[in-house]
Amino acid sequence: MDQHIVRPEDVRLAGQFCVETLYPARDMNWQRNAAGLEWTCRFTLDHIVGALTAYAGDLAIRRVEEVEVLRKASSDQSINELLQLVEVGSAVLSDVCFAAPDDARGYHPLGPADWSGFAAIGCTEVLIHTDDICWAFQIECNVDPELARRVLDRLFPWAPKEGNPWQILRWATGRGYLEGHESVAETWTCHPRPLAEWHDRKDTTA
Repeated sequence: MDQHIVRPEDVRLAGQFCVETLYPARDMNWQRNAAGLEWTCRFTLDHIVGALTAYAGDLAIRRVEEVEVLRKASSDQSINELLQLVEVGSAVLSDVCFAAPDDARGYHPLGPADWSGFAAIGCTEVLIHTDDICWAFQIECNVDPELARRVLDRLFPWAPKEGNPWQILRWATGRGYLEGHESVAETWTCHPRPLAEWHDRKDTTA
């Protein structure tokens, strides 16, 4: 099974998509809740930045034990500043993934992840939470289906291979429904560890 279904540059693409999609909404009410979350849209955007930063640090230090994150949530930064940080964070994670050898591992709650796992889960954080915010603002979220498919194949190897990749990725992360499949709701999980360690099962706990 191909270990490199996603590419380091996919994280940059996801970050650029987030910024381009949400920038027109920068002056809207970001204190409303993101769809399906107890978080405000602003906190959700801040969370995207934090996730990208944390994953970059976890992979860069190459330790499988949990480490202190580089950045904590901030209530002082504007939406424009947070969008800029999404671009920065996605670029940094992309470059860290590009530089990491295939045997490098970093901490993740679901088990030590390699660079492709971090790239895929970084993309997932960006794309899915961008969508959560889009639903709250009633704006379109048109994710590249090829990018969604690469993320699915790396992070959700059990997901259906046929159908709309973006809708499948939303279903796999507990959002929406997929015909012929039960909702995973809050029980969704993923496989950030190397694909060679996946044995046709959804149990991805460390």
